[in-house]
Amino acid sequence: MVVKSPDPKEHIKDLEEIFTQFRKYDMRLNSNKCVFKSFREKFLGFMLTHRGIEANLDKCKVIIQMKSHQNIKEVQRLTRRLTSLSRFLPRAAEKARPFF
Repeated sequence: MVVKSPDPKEHIKDLEEIFTQFRKYDMRLNSNKCVFKSFREKFLGFMLTHRGIEANLDKCKVIIQMKSHQNIKEVQRLTRRLTSLSRFLPRAAEKARPFF
């Protein structure tokens, strides 16, 4: 779960509402997995920042460091990895179509 608010006062109010709902339905959070006041955090494979959703640099590095592809299976593996970053690549589906 991610809670983002326009300003700190509004954020406290939003968190209070969410915690009220948790208590109402007897839900608990794992404190080891909670992060508060984070300006940059990994979430569902992406980076969340004050600018919004960004590509995860770790995933980009894996793609950049891949060896040259020798067969169709390796090319398809590359296109699957690029799929997760497609929202950041203009016309990604159009460019990858010949590989499928």
